[in-house]
Amino acid sequence: RSRLFVFTTAIALGTGVLIGLAPLFQTTALDLTEALRATAAGGRHSRVRTLLLGAQAALCVLLLVGAGLFAQSLRQVEGLDLGLDVSHILVARFNFNDLALPRPDIDAAYEEMVRGVRAVPGVTGAALAAGNPYLGGSAVAVHTRAHGYPFYYHGMLPPMSSAVGSGFFRTVGASLRGRDFDSGDRADGSLVAVINEPLAARLFPGEDALGQCILLPVRSTDEGGSCVTVVGVVHGFFYNT
Repeated sequence: RSRLFVFTTAIALGTGVLIGLAPLFQTTALDLTEALRATAAGGRHSRVRTLLLGAQAALCVLLLVGAGLFAQSLRQVEGLDLGLDVSHILVARFNFNDLALPRPDIDAAYEEMVRGVRAVPGVTGAALAAGNPYLGGSAVAVHTRAHGYPFYYHGMLPPMSSAVGSGFFRTVGASLRGRDFDSGDRADGSLVAVINEPLAARLFPGEDALGQCILLPVRSTDEGGSCVTVVGVVHGFFYNT
C-alpha cells in the first residue's frame, strides 16, 4: 500500500507540474506586441477564452470540494467499529457441494482443508463459514418465550443469521464475551448460538444474554421452535457495513 501511494502521488505531482509548465513555455515564446494587437482586434475570441477559463475554474472548485468530501467519508469509514479486525483477514470462496460425493466426505474435505490452512506458517487462525458473514445471511424468525413469536415485528427488521465453524470469531479477531464455537458444537448435538450485542439488548433487555434460550425454527420436531442456548455475545459485528 505504501509503494502504491508513493507511486500514485509521484504520478499526480509530475502530471500537475508538466501541465503547469506548458503555459509557461508558451508565454516565454510569445511576442507580447502581436498578442496585444490580436486581443484588441479579436474581442469575440477573448470573450470565449474568458468563458472557458471561468468554466475551468468552476470545475476545479467542484473537484476540490468532491475530493474533500470523499476524504472525509473515507476517514469516517476507517473509524467505524466493526467489531472485528479486518486488517489481516483473507476470505476465500469455494464450494464442494457440487461434487458428486457423499455428505460425510464433503464435510471431511472441508475439515481437512481448514487443518491444512492452519498449518501454513504465518497463519494464526482459519475457520469455515456458510457464505460471507460480513455481507449478510438469512433472515431468521428468532423469538423468546417472554417476547412471543416473532419478536421483531412492529416496525423492526428481522435479525440475520449465518452458519460458521469452530473458532470463527477468534479467527476474525472479534471481541467476544462468553465462548466461541468449538469442534464439539454439532448440528446433531446441543444447539448453541453466538449473537451480537444489539440483538442481545433487544431480546433480553436489562438481562445477561449468556445462557439464555432463544427459539428458532431449526428442527421441525420442536413445536414452537428449538431452544438454542446463547453461548457468546460478540461486540458489534454488523451486516452490510
